[in-house]
Amino acid sequence: MSHNPYAPPEAVVEPAPAPLSKPMQLYEEPIRGGWLTFLLVMKFIGNVIAAITYLFVVCGVLSLNGRGPSVALAYLALVVTNITAIAAIWNWRRWGLYLLVVSAIVIFALNLSLGLLHWSTGIGLFGPLLVFAAMWPRWKSFE
Repeated sequence: MSHNPYAPPEAVVEPAPAPLSKPMQLYEEPIRGGWLTFLLVMKFIGNVIAAITYLFVVCGVLSLNGRGPSVALAYLALVVTNITAIAAIWNWRRWGLYLLVVSAIVIFALNLSLGLLHWSTGIGLFGPLLVFAAMWPRWKSFE
């Protein structure tokens, strides 16, 4: 520092602290994982396509192998239930898995009641099982 009275003042400023590597959060969001993310995205895409299809059946644009629009309306309600369950699981809610299981059982029963005895009728029950297997390592993170 100079003793010259006509020199401009010098500011003594300490250096700023290093920036945080991550923004501060109230809670740390758990990592979803690739397998669970893949399953949820695929189930979401498939259910949205199914919802659009059943909506076209209900509106009369498409037909459902001789079945009336009331059957398509039941399937549409179940597909919307699946989308709700997938969104709940995405947002770390356990009840989404429970809803997915109930929906799969109801769809299986509806398929059987309509006389759809095909190998694909029972394969829909494995979807919730796969989702549960992908959720299990992070089960404590779900509310």
